[in-house]
Amino acid sequence: MDGDFIIQLATAKPNNFFAGIFKSIKKIDKDSNGFVTIEEIDEIFREWYPLEMEGKTLNRHFRKMYGSVSNRNLINYKQLKAEILNKAKIPTDSGA
Repeated sequence: MDGDFIIQLATAKPNNFFAGIFKSIKKIDKDSNGFVTIEEIDEIFREWYPLEMEGKTLNRHFRKMYGSVSNRNLINYKQLKAEILNKAKIPTDSGA
């Protein structure tokens, strides 16, 4: 899976992506530090996009692009959201 696939998910179902994915992420990130584990984010994507995620994994791309410098198991979801908003050109007022 690569960045283009994530952009396709975001543009195909923007309400799922921003209202669903990022609200689910924020529930997990109790200390609001902007990071969740790769396992947590993978599980959330599978919950919101079960058919699209079948047979796919977020691990390699997400670790490379959004992994913490000090701990590659932690994913910077704020960076992920900013990049998707920039590339997909999707306006959102979800507050997520």
